[in-house]
Amino acid sequence: MAYLDGSSRYDLMETGTRYLHYTELLDLWSDGIEILKNAIKKFDSTADKENLVKLTNARDMIQRRIDVLSDTDAGTRLYGSLAKEIDAIPPHVTPQLTEGNSAQESDNPPKQTYLSGESPSDYTTK
Repeated sequence: MAYLDGSSRYDLMETGTRYLHYTELLDLWSDGIEILKNAIKKFDSTADKENLVKLTNARDMIQRRIDVLSDTDAGTRLYGSLAKEIDAIPPHVTPQLTEGNSAQESDNPPKQTYLSGESPSDYTTK
């Protein structure tokens, strides 16, 4: 809905899902946290630091509420046990060379040739 000033605002009487309202609030508070962080960088204020802590806690509580209502705790528990099993698998480790090269060095290195079939030593003798 567009207003006379050209902006679009949320309608107070708008209906929606609880998830939608919680995520809008979460986004709004996350923006507020970023604004306070930037303000603290420029002006070191104890009031801003206290508000940052309060707003961060409030945002974390809303996130936790979303997690509880969407039942992501059950998924987290399942993933936690799966992650524990994955972590129990020993990683494949390729043995590292301690010195030298794994290829056997020969006394006769391969002879380099040009496209014409001649070797570089053939050019030096001509």
